[in-house]
Amino acid sequence: MKTRITELFGIEHPIICGGMLWVTDAKLCAAISEAGGLGCITADQYTSGDALREAIREVKALTDKPFGVNITLMKSFRITEETFMDFFKVCAEEKVANIEVSGLFATDFIPMLHAAGVKITHKVGAVRHAMKIERLGYDAVIVAGVEEGGHPLADNVATSVLLPKVAESVKIPILATGGMVDGKSMAAAPGCGRHHDGHTFPGVRGMLGARQHQKLDRPAERNRHRPLLPHHAAGPRREEQRPCQGQRA
Repeated sequence: MKTRITELFGIEHPIICGGMLWVTDAKLCAAISEAGGLGCITADQYTSGDALREAIREVKALTDKPFGVNITLMKSFRITEETFMDFFKVCAEEKVANIEVSGLFATDFIPMLHAAGVKITHKVGAVRHAMKIERLGYDAVIVAGVEEGGHPLADNVATSVLLPKVAESVKIPILATGGMVDGKSMAAAPGCGRHHDGHTFPGVRGMLGARQHQKLDRPAERNRHRPLLPHHAAGPRREEQRPCQGQRA
């Protein structure tokens, strides 16, 4: 499948692994890139630029396919501003395919990355932010609805609503994230994210793997996926419509 995203990153499928703290390590990153997508390492799980460089080189030892690095630019109790600067510098020196940024805008690093041939994308939860990163010179925008698993914007807009509005407002390539978990949701993304030119479709950034689906047969995993809303907000499920203990029927 050929899209602007596959051409931008030199990959076979327009599928990107999202950054997941303590999960997206070198082995997972390499496996996704080997399968034709764009693997990803999460930089914030390392405490220094040297540690990130070691992880990048581990990926390179496992695959010769393109891969990226996720950097979340938020204040951290253990990651200093100097370390964040080292992360970007290391990515430029190692010439990774893409840096996926969330949080603060990485304005100061864009010239250095582009000079090294590194693409830079940013995860946004609002049309106004998508338009801003286009003006700043980012290569693509990641459109994240409220369903996404990281730090969604407090606007609480669903991906299916946000994606077409962003597509109407920017010209740079688009990645859809938030609720993208299987083939059906991936197939729905082009309809929601069709660009104003009428034929350019978004890529998909996902975070849920098949192994997580397999775990759902375990009681503890089933409980982990139960709704967290109170019953008066979400409505009782069928199996919970019986009287509680001590309650008169």
